Amino acid sequence: MATPTALVGVKLTLENGKVVTLHEGDIVTNLMYKENALTTAVVTGAVRVIHATTTKVTTPNNCPPVPYAHKLLSVGSLVIDTSMVFDASLVRVDISKIVDIGEVSEDGGAIAVGPGPQYKALSEVIAEAPEGALISLKAGTYMEPLTITKGIHIVADGDVVMTAPVTVTAAMARTASAGDATGAGRDVYIEGVKFSGEACVKVNANIDSLTLYRCTFDGIDYAAKTMPISITNAVTEPMVLDISECVFGDLGDKSYNLIDVYAPLATGSQISRNTFKEGCCTHNQISLYGLDVDASVEISENMVELSKNLLRIGCVGAPTGRIELLENTILKTDTDTDWAGICVIQPYSNKTTTMAGLHVVVNSTNNKTGVDQLVYMYNGANDMKFTDGNKPSVEIDGKDVTAEIAVRS
Repeated sequence: MATPTALVGVKLTLENGKVVTLHEGDIVTNLMYKENALTTAVVTGAVRVIHATTTKVTTPNNCPPVPYAHKLLSVGSLVIDTSMVFDASLVRVDISKIVDIGEVSEDGGAIAVGPGPQYKALSEVIAEAPEGALISLKAGTYMEPLTITKGIHIVADGDVVMTAPVTVTAAMARTASAGDATGAGRDVYIEGVKFSGEACVKVNANIDSLTLYRCTFDGIDYAAKTMPISITNAVTEPMVLDISECVFGDLGDKSYNLIDVYAPLATGSQISRNTFKEGCCTHNQISLYGLDVDASVEISENMVELSKNLLRIGCVGAPTGRIELLENTILKTDTDTDWAGICVIQPYSNKTTTMAGLHVVVNSTNNKTGVDQLVYMYNGANDMKFTDGNKPSVEIDGKDVTAEIAVRS
């Protein structure tokens, strides 16, 4: 997703009474305006500049005034780029001469938010934003806890730091779409944000997807045992989890399982191309306790300075599907070779009834540890005990090694 460039948004009432909302970056189609008293011209292109003058008002009680654009700005003209390529062809159109606008596509209609007093608080913007809104965060530090109750996209425009928890919570209704009676669109997307201080991401509501893209977790100082990314057992519907190209740095000794997932993950879920530093957690980097029926999940191309194991598979019930660990790099592992490797398969107490329908694939691991063991199975004292009839099948580099996998207790 490209970083949005919209800075100014306006609402226009045209000569024919039509009301149109425009932002810088939006694409206008068939905008008709009067060239002179006898002719009408048509222009299609991207709105590059919105010319406006400020209106004299009394000092507002709140900052910014709401809705500040409509009260303070008097729009005079638009500059439209009709070329839509690198060599701009600009047309200036006076607002008073616009007769009609065919369509507006919101190419750049992001809600711009910054940390300064001239902006609304991010928590308020999220609460008021429509379903599916795109919020562009200006560089700075955001210290307030955030609650998300709808599908929303948050994209950093510069160096953005969040220092408090982000919680996805409450029942989230699907957004109905044409030809889809169930609807879709409960997607939470966060890009380019650095999580620091006491920041964590917790999901305890049914959503369609959570994406963390090019985010950083570093400089964390938790006061108590914490899962920095937690998808809780309140998530009962299948969802897609995508954590890609993120960096997990020093999160302190209270960071336990780094990515803790109870939701039934759906096909398309991936944790890929991330960097896990040695100090990112004290236990497993990824703990997976839920899998949708016959789903396929991929853990691939990650760089792991110290595998603790990188992945614990402990799905509740009788999971069916495929979990793939592909082309991951591990530099170090447990000093006790019995517990070394990239993956441990362990039942979730007696809530796991069988793993016979699960297939685990480990291919092309760049293993720098000096220890051959990559996968083992573990029975805790209260766990379902592995037998030949309830084990998952395990394949390493194209070879079925189920019978060779060590079972430890």
